[in-house]
Amino acid sequence: MKSYIVYIIRSGATKEETEGKYIGHTDVELSEEGRKQLENMRSKGIKGIMLVVGTENKRGIKFYEKNGFKRLLTLPDGTVMAKEL
Repeated sequence: MKSYIVYIIRSGATKEETEGKYIGHTDVELSEEGRKQLENMRSKGIKGIMLVVGTENKRGIKFYEKNGFKRLLTLPDGTVMAKEL
């Protein structure tokens, strides 16, 4: 049987986050720290990211699609999305 290592991560760092701003309704870019976090994931051999977005969160889904994520599965409560690194 094939085994997997699963990492549980929070969203990447953003400038707005470090300033204590609420960013749930704004499309933002990763900060330099966020880009370092992503590169650290790649250097550890992590090949992709999978996440779940609330199905009714159309802006969130659009944001992730804009950033290279693909929809894998849409359920009543959540849309599963993934991106290769």
